[in-house]
Amino acid sequence: MAQHIAKKKSSGKLFPIIIISVILIVIAGAAIFFFMPKNNVEVGKEVTIEVVEGDSAKSIGAKLADEHLINSSNDFVSYVKQKNLGSQLKPGTYHFVGGMSVQEIADAIVAGAAGVKLTIPEGYKLTEIAKEVAQTTHITYDDFYAKATNASAFKDDYPYLVNTANNSLEGFLFPDTYFVDDGFSANDLIALMLKNFDEKISTIDMTYAKSKNLDVYKLTNLASIIEKESGSDDDKKNISSVLYNRLDANMALQCDPTTYYAVGKEMTEELTDQDLKSDSPYNTRNPNNKGLPPGPIASPGYDSLVAAAQPADTKYYYFFYSYKDSKTYFFETLDQFNAALAKDK
Repeated sequence: MAQHIAKKKSSGKLFPIIIISVILIVIAGAAIFFFMPKNNVEVGKEVTIEVVEGDSAKSIGAKLADEHLINSSNDFVSYVKQKNLGSQLKPGTYHFVGGMSVQEIADAIVAGAAGVKLTIPEGYKLTEIAKEVAQTTHITYDDFYAKATNASAFKDDYPYLVNTANNSLEGFLFPDTYFVDDGFSANDLIALMLKNFDEKISTIDMTYAKSKNLDVYKLTNLASIIEKESGSDDDKKNISSVLYNRLDANMALQCDPTTYYAVGKEMTEELTDQDLKSDSPYNTRNPNNKGLPPGPIASPGYDSLVAAAQPADTKYYYFFYSYKDSKTYFFETLDQFNAALAKDK
């Protein structure tokens, strides 16, 4: 007798259940990913992050990852993109602690940091920076200046600050916009500015500079002169080439800004013959002072640091800025320089 075996019918209801389950697992995973802490900073340990104007979600994420507040910059970027927060991220100085989630960190940056806005222009001397700090924040001039002339206190974190001229941080307090809250000490602000400088200098290819025996300290020294001599960013690499060429030829740099620094005058004042003959080692107008001055004369901006590391390839040895033409002219010979200068008067 034939046996009939009944076949089970496949249920069409099973597939949607599987899909829904997968979606729920993905959502749960995303929630854990974004809302649970993802870092290896000790829970409760405070970390300061500076978000500057123009920082993208990617650059902020990189800073957070560098400080081990999150595992990867992609964690932050993904959350910001998912929540469409890119245009809402605000510059400022933020104090985060180990154990915070990506959401908590992002929400804080969207809310904005407390504190006053401090802007240090490119080319400011240490005394000018201290004055700006005192005028803008609760930190006094004397306190800031005293801490900024104790460079040895920061040499363990930044080895290029060993044996700075006059134990000063001149040149290394990076010109930028900072947000200073009421709890900031002079040392906190200086540490933030040094960290900013260190981050910037680490992105610059120093192969050429090193081939000329310029380390970070000497390069910053050179960059500070370029900063004070340049009429525009377009001039900087040519000015850098002039200075390199003169150094190679063992010629005095003959840069007025160094003399102003040496004699303590503002660049709006006239230099006298006595000023030009000053025997200060900072006075490169004195033909006996060849090579770089002992240390930087101001805080160079990023473009000046790049120019100091990567000069143009020229045979220029002379230049001057024409106030009549609002332009810098470069020359290979002294005769060319003198002739052009005479016509410019």
